[in-house]
Amino acid sequence: MKHQETPSRSRPPDTPREPALERALPGNALADRHVRVAPGTLLIVNAVLATVLQIAWTLMPDGAFGFSKASLQGFAVAAALMQGLCILLPTLVVAGGYRITPRTILGAGMPRPGGLILAAAAGIPAAVLLTGLNNVVIYAFAKSGFLFPATSAPRVTTSGPESWIVLLVLSVVVPGIVEELMFRGLIQGAMEHSGARVSAIVLPALAFALFHADPLFLLAPFGAGLLLGALRRSTGGLAAPIAAHVSLNLTLIAIRPLLPQWRDAAFSSGFDAESLLGVSLLGAIVAAIATVPVYLALRSPAFHRRSPATREEDLGPEPKVFLEWRFLLGCLLLAVFLVWLYSFSLAQG
Repeated sequence: MKHQETPSRSRPPDTPREPALERALPGNALADRHVRVAPGTLLIVNAVLATVLQIAWTLMPDGAFGFSKASLQGFAVAAALMQGLCILLPTLVVAGGYRITPRTILGAGMPRPGGLILAAAAGIPAAVLLTGLNNVVIYAFAKSGFLFPATSAPRVTTSGPESWIVLLVLSVVVPGIVEELMFRGLIQGAMEHSGARVSAIVLPALAFALFHADPLFLLAPFGAGLLLGALRRSTGGLAAPIAAHVSLNLTLIAIRPLLPQWRDAAFSSGFDAESLLGVSLLGAIVAAIATVPVYLALRSPAFHRRSPATREEDLGPEPKVFLEWRFLLGCLLLAVFLVWLYSFSLAQG
């Protein structure tokens, strides 16, 4: 029997053709896919730009453009390039290109009155605890025979209160805002929108640690990333992580004379590894004890005030793991640069 062909439906001649992807993804699936690929795209762009910038800055002779790297002007140029060109601009471009909503980035919740103060207070013992633990880990690696270079940027010279204000703004406030917009804002916010729970906190923390590009300072930023991610998750917004991040940065500067990072101590003269180990252990123990009441306060219902999240009602009861090749590639690029920097620093030292 001869097969009878079914007449195909014709489209009006003036109807524009839809892209194949949009035809294949009905409803909000296209927007969901954009949100899912945005974190990895952003991290790749950030990794490439930050790697090129830091290699160029490392290889650039001091005074090549009429200023010293250790001067306030050199620090301001480096901070503006890193925070503006490598973090803020890519975050804004990726958010606009993938149409990531401000609610996904900024969140939909705010802590209750006093919550920001509590979040900022959490950053103080956390900075001491993480610095101490980081020093202990580096000491253990050093005792095992692992070679560590003294990879430290030149100490910025200041000459007056105006210089200190500029230094604090560029090293404390600006990173606290800009880095949170990227890591806990777009990256974690998009991962949570995609249904991730634990991985939405752990993966940005991993990228945050690799982003700092310091082989002697990895545990501390990873732990800080976990804390800041938990604050974003518990409060539903960026206000608390920003407050804690600023407090962390400020505390790291304040405790440097008493509890320096192993990197800074090794870079200075008269380095005593045993003394720094003792101070680090004592500081970590005291900070851990001080963290207990802050942790209990952060878990109190009085601290939380959340609006419904963007897709909480649509997510299944089982937590999902965010695994996307672009994000893994971004982490790999950051790790490769870290290995290069480690090898280069060993060769220079």
